[in-house]
Amino acid sequence: MKAGFFRRLSSAVIDLVLVIVVIYLIFIAGGRILLRNRVNYFDQRNYAFHELLDAYNNDLANAQNEYSANMEAAGDDLDLQAQAQDLYNMKTSILNMQNSIDIQPYNVSLTYYYYEIINFFTYGLVIIFAILSIAVSGNTIGRILFKIKLIKHPSDENSSKPSVLQLLLHDSILKYLVIALVFSYSIYLGFIFILFSLLVDLLLISITRSKSTVRDYLSQLQVINSN
Repeated sequence: MKAGFFRRLSSAVIDLVLVIVVIYLIFIAGGRILLRNRVNYFDQRNYAFHELLDAYNNDLANAQNEYSANMEAAGDDLDLQAQAQDLYNMKTSILNMQNSIDIQPYNVSLTYYYYEIINFFTYGLVIIFAILSIAVSGNTIGRILFKIKLIKHPSDENSSKPSVLQLLLHDSILKYLVIALVFSYSIYLGFIFILFSLLVDLLLISITRSKSTVRDYLSQLQVINSN
């Protein structure tokens, strides 16, 4: 019997969470240091950047406290309330402008570092999932828990076991690499692409007789219940 959408989605979520945990542990163990070493004087720049942000946030808090005190002192006097509002707007405008100037020297290098972290997780996901899927012939923990499996479609006389190329296409390239490439271009478009992909998968699995998604067709695989 062919597997339904929600069983497939649930198994994918389990696998995704487990792989992200593995990538995070790799990041903590050595990935973070490796990425920081790619930025010259990272520790000094990061420290100075956060010092500036702390000072900026403290100044904003002081301006907010002063504004609250002035509004309380103004009572029902509309003129005093307007003066308090104008003073607050002026101070926050100056603080925002000064903060933008202060952090500008650090923005490029630190933004590059955080962009590298995103790439580390996204492409790490693609690579680790490819290795995992090939190592277990597509029988990932999520699929085992939800009792589904991948088979060739149509199955040949010798075996229904997916080939390495089919597993790469289905579980890595068409599933995560495409999403990673879209996310690299735009995080906003990445989320839209994920939602659109889920909607297309839901429709194809729900209304077609084969219950196959686009990547199922392209990789010539089928997801069935294993129980």
